[in-house]
Amino acid sequence: MSEAYGPDFITIVDDDGNEIELEYVDALEHEGVTYTAFFPAVEGVPMKRVRNTV
Repeated sequence: MSEAYGPDFITIVDDDGNEIELEYVDALEHEGVTYTAFFPAVEGVPMKRVRNTV
């Protein structure tokens, strides 16, 4: 993905028909499986930094 084009978004629909917009963060491959990470795309609300405790 190129930074020149800006962030990538997807929209998914839950079982109740609610649309949820997500921003693509990153992907990695491990033992032949690709894992992707997304953040909720909430316009106008700053993301809160959370400490990773894992």
